[in-house]
Amino acid sequence: MRIAILDGSDEENGLTSWLGAFRAELEERAHQVEHLRLADLDIRGCTGCFGCWVERPGACVFVDDSAKVRRAIIRSELTILTSPLTAGFVSARLKHATDRLIPLVLPYIQLVQGECHHHQRYPRYPRLGLLVAPEADTAPEDLAVTARIYRRTALNLKSSLAFCETTDRTPADLATELPALVERALTPAPVPPDPAPVLPPAPGEPPGKVAIFNASPRGHRSNSALLIERLAAGIEAATSQAPERHLLSRTKRRAEHIAAFGRADTALIVFPLYTDSVPGLLKGFIEDLAGANVQRPGGKLGFFVHSGFPEACHSWPVEAYLSRLAPRLGRAYLGTLIKGGSEGIQVQPGWMTGKLYRRLESLGQAFGRTGGWDPELAAALAKPARFNWLVRCLSPVVFTMSNLYWNQQMKKNGVYDRRRAAPEG
Repeated sequence: MRIAILDGSDEENGLTSWLGAFRAELEERAHQVEHLRLADLDIRGCTGCFGCWVERPGACVFVDDSAKVRRAIIRSELTILTSPLTAGFVSARLKHATDRLIPLVLPYIQLVQGECHHHQRYPRYPRLGLLVAPEADTAPEDLAVTARIYRRTALNLKSSLAFCETTDRTPADLATELPALVERALTPAPVPPDPAPVLPPAPGEPPGKVAIFNASPRGHRSNSALLIERLAAGIEAATSQAPERHLLSRTKRRAEHIAAFGRADTALIVFPLYTDSVPGLLKGFIEDLAGANVQRPGGKLGFFVHSGFPEACHSWPVEAYLSRLAPRLGRAYLGTLIKGGSEGIQVQPGWMTGKLYRRLESLGQAFGRTGGWDPELAAALAKPARFNWLVRCLSPVVFTMSNLYWNQQMKKNGVYDRRRAAPEG
């Protein structure tokens, strides 16, 4: 079996030696192994520019070692994603690498298991496996949440998650069991329906000093920035105090951002969904926060995740991670706002965005009064949670209109004839 190992460890540690022994066991069993140590590669963070769809179909506009990663994946029969768990999830290094996998699919949308997902670019994709080194305080729930997120990542990559294992197992045991795990995954089971998140009750008092962190890699030109503007306006209207705003894309100011997080009575982090979870940019910030002394007695933390997929259910798995992250960072969890279908708001006319912006300002005003999210307004923002039967029946018409947009962009850039290019095959 051809196996690619994407090693997301950040330094020589127990995971590195475990993987060395694991590779030896695999090769002893006649498997062909390509081990990519991500720390030795030049892989930039994904900026969400979609150039890999509309400018260089199937290839990122940034020329770096991410092409090696995509090539190794698409030529393998099994890709094993490995990482130490940090702050309850995989490392920022591995997350940056997985964020750069969207060239492997097409921009076009179809229904898969009743949800919106992308068309495949390649005729076949490998099974995925997840191997993590636990932290001292890793709980079974942390592993379950991580597996839940990567199960959906596998679905988006036209694959399935063959296993989620930890380095508590011996390399020999996992190498022996590997063929059976992959064989079972060749007939993917439906991804279990995700339970809808429940907002915790609002504290019932003003939020104090508020700092909002824009975690979009696009920075001030992002949809996150537009959403933050309206939310912050509502908070200011209720509290007569403008929230601080910080762009995490300005990575040279990381120390300032960490200090601002520590000072804030209430911190809000707004970000786009990147490969079913937080962007690698945000995961790096989370790791820095976990390593700093930012615990604040009575401090609170809330989130706002939005995605290009129209249904809110795509963001439910990452909410489960965020609910566990807040107490890890010494903060009370305020809940997560979820918004689907956000990708087009930058180009939509006012009559299309007016209702959304008014709702965000109302959410901000309620937040300024109570220190939490209004459940009715949050539920309205998250609609549709899933498509109903009527929309599913009409999906060919809806998706045709959406796909026309991508075709127009490719024609504009003179690459329409290469729209299904598969350069890594």
